[in-house]
Amino acid sequence: MDFNTELSRINQILASQGIKLRIEKRRELLNLRGPLPCSIEKDKVKIQRISLHLNADQEGLKEAQEILRLVHYQLKHKQFNWDHWSPQKSQKL
Repeated sequence: MDFNTELSRINQILASQGIKLRIEKRRELLNLRGPLPCSIEKDKVKIQRISLHLNADQEGLKEAQEILRLVHYQLKHKQFNWDHWSPQKSQKL
C-alpha cells in the first residue's frame, strides 16, 4: 500500500473512532492537526498543528500514530500542555 493511501486509511479509522485529531503530510514531514487548547486562552479550543518532525514515510507514520494516541489521551484527561509540544516554549525552560 502506498503512503498516501495508508495515511488516508488511518485518518478514516480515527474519524470512525470519534478522534478529531488527524495526521497530515506537509511537504516531506508529518504533523498532527485538530482541535487543541489555545496556548494563550486555556479555556478556548481551535484547530492547530503540532509539528512532529517525522519523515513522511512508513516508519514516521507508525510513530505519528503513537504520538497521536498520546496527545488524544492527554486531551481526554485534560493533561495536555503546550510546553511539551512546542519547541519554542520548551527552549525557554
